[in-house]
Amino acid sequence: AAPYLLRLDRDAEGNPLLRTHTGIAAGQVHGWWRDEQGRVFAASDIGPGLIAGRDLPAMLDTLQTPDGSLIDALMSSPADAEPNTALSILPWPSATEGPATTLRPIATQDIPQTLGFVARPLAAKA
Repeated sequence: AAPYLLRLDRDAEGNPLLRTHTGIAAGQVHGWWRDEQGRVFAASDIGPGLIAGRDLPAMLDTLQTPDGSLIDALMSSPADAEPNTALSILPWPSATEGPATTLRPIATQDIPQTLGFVARPLAAKA
């Protein structure tokens, strides 16, 4: 699904951060995408990754719009915005450092091209 599986973690001060399945800190997130299956992908300092399903609800609780709304509440509300609408997101992991990003809808088949990776790389033939 993506080069990295990203898990929600906390630093020593309790601030949220993403780590890969191998323990590498992902750093700043530069963009978010949600596919039609509800999976969320992030483009981070180390590259693209899929947010681990078990961490997704807690991860969504950390994302906010510029008006302070929590993304999880917006996405689960019956009065939810059109599902094909991009939502502006405060910088992550620190809402005060870095540029704002967006949570955009994406078709599953477009994820590799949009995030810049090969979904199923083939081994070179000898």
